[in-house]
Amino acid sequence: AFRASTLLSLALLASTSLQTAAFLAPSLSAIHLRVPHAAHRALEARSPRLRAPVVCSASPVGRREALGAFGAAAGLLVAGEPLAVGAYCPPNCTGLPSPAEKPAEVKKEEKVRDDGPVVDLSTPEGQALAKETDRVYIDFSVGTNLSTSRVVIALYGTVVPKTVENFKALVSGEKGFGYKGTSLYRIVRGLQISIGDVEGNLGRSGKSALTGGTFDQENFRLLHSVPGMVSMVNTIDKEVDSRFFISTRPSVEPAYSRIFDGKYVAFGRVVEGFDVVLQLDALEATGGVFQKGVNSGRPKEAVTIQACGLLPPK
Repeated sequence: AFRASTLLSLALLASTSLQTAAFLAPSLSAIHLRVPHAAHRALEARSPRLRAPVVCSASPVGRREALGAFGAAAGLLVAGEPLAVGAYCPPNCTGLPSPAEKPAEVKKEEKVRDDGPVVDLSTPEGQALAKETDRVYIDFSVGTNLSTSRVVIALYGTVVPKTVENFKALVSGEKGFGYKGTSLYRIVRGLQISIGDVEGNLGRSGKSALTGGTFDQENFRLLHSVPGMVSMVNTIDKEVDSRFFISTRPSVEPAYSRIFDGKYVAFGRVVEGFDVVLQLDALEATGGVFQKGVNSGRPKEAVTIQACGLLPPK
């Protein structure tokens, strides 16, 4: 095993130099490789293109095909037991059966949604369709300063009743867990702030108060056509749990709304304290090459929900 590993390392090192030569050679007339037995076995384990001994036809071989051949030919630079192998089979090679065709992928049948009429809160018609059923408050603190700033959210239970019930239960903590004590885990400045990981508090997990896990997206009727819309975060399976986000753009144009419409379930809107939302959106956050997804945009100072609860609707 040690010998094979050493030979493979030398072969790969030599391959780097030989690849340069491959670009300089316009074509090859034939390829018949003989590399050490141990190196062949090691290369074979790494590359499914290594096959039984093959001699290519006399037709010219392009640079791309030459690269594969030179990679295995690096074995010529190390001593060992000779063995004839075919390193790469270009289109004009002879002696190999055609590779098996990749089976056609079976596409998952998509559900056809019939959510009903869309609701645009920027229009009188949309406001008439979306009746406010509940209000909740969330009190945020930043860093070690325990003084809080309040955000009030109106909920539209006539449009998304299940999503609203889930959110209310997490706000009240009636199931023994909820939003109190959790942190804002991601800021995408000028776009959204994300909150509500009631399990890990890092944005990677969540738990519905209704199911103890996740549930299907209810509908996409409410559009993100006004500032401060509140929507559920999607899981990888396009379901929802406890995580949610607040849109932070102070003015909304159609292009912005389309980023979220038809993808995320909107269920509420910030009706008081949108200035607090904008202050949270402006906080300094982490970033960098190695910080993607929920690992990016984490506030450098902890933003914590100190209290939250239900309010009577207006």
